[in-house]
Amino acid sequence: PAPPAKYVSSEGITLHYVAREQDWFVLPRRSQVHAGDFLAVPDPFECALEFEEGRGLLTLPGGTTIRWLGAQETAPTAIELRRGRVVLKATTIANDNETPLHVAVKTLGDLWQISLQPGTTGGIDVVPGEPTAFEQESARNSCTGGIYIVNGRANLVDPSGRTIEIKGPGWIKLPVKLPTESGDETPLERSPPLSELPKWMGPHTLSQASRQSQSAKMFEKGFKLDEAVSLSLPAVAADPNPILSKMATDTLGLIEAYGPLINVLQRTIHDEARKAAISALRMWLPRSPENRDLLKNELAQTYLPEDADVVYRLLWGFNQEDARDKARSQQLLDWMGHPTEVSIRELAFTQVYRLTGKTYHYRASTKQAQEFQQSLKSWNQHLHRDGSLLPPLKDDAGK
Repeated sequence: PAPPAKYVSSEGITLHYVAREQDWFVLPRRSQVHAGDFLAVPDPFECALEFEEGRGLLTLPGGTTIRWLGAQETAPTAIELRRGRVVLKATTIANDNETPLHVAVKTLGDLWQISLQPGTTGGIDVVPGEPTAFEQESARNSCTGGIYIVNGRANLVDPSGRTIEIKGPGWIKLPVKLPTESGDETPLERSPPLSELPKWMGPHTLSQASRQSQSAKMFEKGFKLDEAVSLSLPAVAADPNPILSKMATDTLGLIEAYGPLINVLQRTIHDEARKAAISALRMWLPRSPENRDLLKNELAQTYLPEDADVVYRLLWGFNQEDARDKARSQQLLDWMGHPTEVSIRELAFTQVYRLTGKTYHYRASTKQAQEFQQSLKSWNQHLHRDGSLLPPLKDDAGK
């Protein structure tokens, strides 16, 4: 087995999962990270890990969760990127300018082998997809991301064994199309040039400013070294400060704390936190079939039975076919006018806006009754005019 990685960050917050406690805790400074450890980095902090006796540096920007896999058959160091971004840098040790840094990265269910020449910097990002149909299984192709080489040279080996060399700046869009069992010999090709590299791959000036902001400092004080995150974060999510509330909600999503997320969804006074809870729950829900029953049980403890069913349906989302159906379109607008549950209104509008791109000045949490009714009237006029949220598709004859 390879030596453990070293946590070398001198500021900020990194969380690690403690199996015996079945909860997340703050990772102490100068900790060692062993095979099997789960790490999560709340935004706007970042985590730096040294590995292979300083030959490699792995940086985890905020909003990232990984599992440190340690040594594998394919590489002396391997990680699983579950969500977010990682930056890999191959350093030069003892004047060794030739030995590449070999790292295996599992992402989207695929295992990549990456060999970085000394001095090379690369990065990988993964954005989980959100479902668009009822009880839709999580699909590999619903996620988006990429493998980037900023400078230097790197060899990439995809899950099927295809190899490509990339000289920075260059990238490969994820997920890639894998060869079929029929023997498709499609080569692995780099993606078209980027107009610019992602901001998280460049100098971290903006990130540093965010980490040093007053809100970030206040957020950091909400974590206690010896206290489970499930005990401390919900109180921060309920903070009157909307920025702190959203930071805490985003972190609850990062560690997939679905119970506290449902409480935020139903009870928060902040639009930002409510929207963050919706997005987090929708990314978590399709990850496993077991999540369906977990969600139903938690909703039953928070909502009236009829409202719990509506929230469950809305969290799965809708697609363009639904938006071209008059009855489903009308149902979404009816939910946008729910008399008591702001969370149901917000969930419905999240889908309607995603499908149409229109707002008609709608705001789920508004206290202005006249403004709210006028917006709903505009939406119903839209439905009456087009017959549904989206107009029907034209046939081949253009009729």
